[in-house]
Amino acid sequence: RVSRHPPRLISRPVIIALSVCFPPFNRPIMRISFFQGGYSGNVDDNMKLMESYVAQAASQNSQLIVFCELFTTGYNVGDLLVKYAEPCDGATYQRVSQIAKQNRIAILYGYAEMFDSQLYNSAMLVDSEGHPLVNYRKTHLYGPYERKYFKPGDSFPPPIVTVSDIKIGLCICWDIEMVEPARILALQGAQLIVAISANTSPFVTEITVRSRAFENQCFLCYVNKIGIENNLDFCGGSCLVASNGDFLAQARGRASTNDGPDIAFELVTADIDMHRIDYTATRNSNPFFQDRRPELYTIYHHHSK
Repeated sequence: RVSRHPPRLISRPVIIALSVCFPPFNRPIMRISFFQGGYSGNVDDNMKLMESYVAQAASQNSQLIVFCELFTTGYNVGDLLVKYAEPCDGATYQRVSQIAKQNRIAILYGYAEMFDSQLYNSAMLVDSEGHPLVNYRKTHLYGPYERKYFKPGDSFPPPIVTVSDIKIGLCICWDIEMVEPARILALQGAQLIVAISANTSPFVTEITVRSRAFENQCFLCYVNKIGIENNLDFCGGSCLVASNGDFLAQARGRASTNDGPDIAFELVTADIDMHRIDYTATRNSNPFFQDRRPELYTIYHHHSK
């Protein structure tokens, strides 16, 4: 792995408690962890990382841990994407399934999927019993590199699934920078959108994801790659954003103007409380969904600029 400074291992997860008092027992709360880091072009080492950090997240009582886009292989690794591609139920899934079951925690990870001789940029969500909940294929590919290697998924939105009583929708990188995917997921009932990414732009981590959370009145967990991989410099800045647009938790590695520290491995853990009074107040004062005029929008569905 290439970086400006020797990588530092963060051995203690960052724990951020967001509830100021004990909530009612029926209030939907999720403890979520996200991991920022990984190795380039080494599936086995990345799976060892996953195993270690899943155990740490589970020890903090997290119900879900999230890993970045193409976590198992690396992103800017060229033909290694093809070499290490697997079916959705392949050896990597089998290993993740066991890790999830052993630690009683749901796991979301990005990987290169091979299906019918086509390569997809995919995200797999496995539940705490090791069963697959959803396998999503990235529908919006970014730039010539992705179009060279991947076929776009042709189904959106992916099914909304429930983890720890929270309804979750999935996006991958460029998907979340489009306006429509997040809105569609929210209209389908998603309370938390999880977007895994391999992004070089701090603007997305600092502005875009906050806007998507606020305008769709849902929580958004954005998990990005960090560090230099074959001349692409990924900016990190993984975060959890509340439905009012506030940052609830952020990785300390880089992002802000792209000049933060190069922290190679970082686990962040935080609580999502769906019904905190300030979140409810923001939703009530910004009734986006109530005031929409969808009957006026249909003419633009197939418009291209």
